[in-house]
Amino acid sequence: MICQRESAKGKRRYQVRVDVVDPLNGARKRYTIGTYDLKRDAAAVELATKSEIQRGIFAPSSLRRAQHSIQPNEVV
Repeated sequence: MICQRESAKGKRRYQVRVDVVDPLNGARKRYTIGTYDLKRDAAAVELATKSEIQRGIFAPSSLRRAQHSIQPNEVV
Protein backbone atom coordinates (compact mmCIF):
# COMPACT_ATOMS: atom_id res chain seq x y z
CA MET A 1 0.00 0.00 0.00
CA ILE A 2 1.20 3.51 -0.72
CA CYS A 3 0.48 6.13 1.94
CA GLN A 4 0.82 9.82 1.25
CA ARG A 5 2.85 11.54 3.97
CA GLU A 6 3.88 15.11 4.53
CA SER A 7 7.38 16.00 5.69
CA ALA A 8 8.14 18.58 8.38
CA LYS A 9 8.83 21.09 5.61
CA GLY A 10 5.42 20.45 4.05
CA LYS A 11 6.74 18.38 1.15
CA ARG A 12 4.55 15.54 -0.12
CA ARG A 13 6.18 12.09 0.18
CA TYR A 14 4.97 8.54 -0.48
CA GLN A 15 5.59 5.67 1.93
CA VAL A 16 5.48 2.05 0.74
CA ARG A 17 4.21 -0.58 3.18
CA VAL A 18 3.45 -4.24 2.53
CA ASP A 19 1.69 -6.93 4.53
CA VAL A 20 3.28 -10.37 4.62
CA VAL A 21 1.36 -13.41 5.88
CA ASP A 22 3.34 -16.14 7.63
CA PRO A 23 2.30 -19.40 5.93
CA LEU A 24 2.92 -21.45 9.10
CA ASN A 25 0.63 -19.66 11.53
CA GLY A 26 -1.27 -17.16 9.35
CA ALA A 27 0.03 -14.15 11.29
CA ARG A 28 0.27 -10.93 9.32
CA LYS A 29 3.27 -8.62 9.62
CA ARG A 30 3.49 -5.13 8.10
CA TYR A 31 6.83 -3.90 6.77
CA THR A 32 7.72 -0.35 5.76
CA ILE A 33 9.83 -0.59 2.61
CA GLY A 34 10.73 3.07 2.15
CA THR A 35 9.63 6.64 1.53
CA TYR A 36 9.91 8.29 -1.89
CA ASP A 37 9.49 11.75 -3.37
CA LEU A 38 7.57 10.58 -6.43
CA LYS A 39 4.47 8.41 -6.41
CA ARG A 40 5.64 6.53 -9.51
CA ASP A 41 8.88 5.57 -7.73
CA ALA A 42 6.87 4.30 -4.77
CA ALA A 43 4.57 2.35 -7.11
CA ALA A 44 7.53 0.71 -8.85
CA VAL A 45 9.06 -0.36 -5.52
CA GLU A 46 5.69 -1.62 -4.29
CA LEU A 47 5.24 -3.73 -7.42
CA ALA A 48 8.76 -5.19 -7.17
CA THR A 49 8.29 -6.01 -3.49
CA LYS A 50 4.91 -7.67 -4.05
CA SER A 51 6.50 -9.72 -6.82
CA GLU A 52 9.24 -10.85 -4.39
CA ILE A 53 6.59 -11.81 -1.83
CA GLN A 54 4.67 -13.90 -4.39
CA ARG A 55 7.85 -15.66 -5.50
CA GLY A 56 8.82 -16.31 -1.88
CA ILE A 57 12.13 -14.43 -2.01
CA PHE A 58 11.18 -11.36 0.04
CA ALA A 59 13.51 -10.71 2.97
CA PRO A 60 12.89 -7.63 5.11
CA SER A 61 15.89 -5.36 5.58
CA SER A 62 16.20 -6.45 9.22
CA LEU A 63 16.70 -10.04 8.09
CA ARG A 64 19.12 -9.02 5.33
CA ARG A 65 21.25 -7.13 7.87
CA ALA A 66 21.27 -10.16 10.18
CA GLN A 67 22.36 -12.48 7.35
CA HIS A 68 25.32 -10.22 6.51
CA SER A 69 26.50 -10.19 10.10
CA ILE A 70 26.50 -14.00 10.42
CA GLN A 71 29.87 -15.45 9.49
CA PRO A 72 30.04 -19.03 8.16
CA ASN A 73 31.92 -21.55 10.28
CA GLU A 74 35.47 -22.16 9.17
CA VAL A 75 36.20 -25.70 8.08
CA VAL A 76 39.61 -26.79 9.29
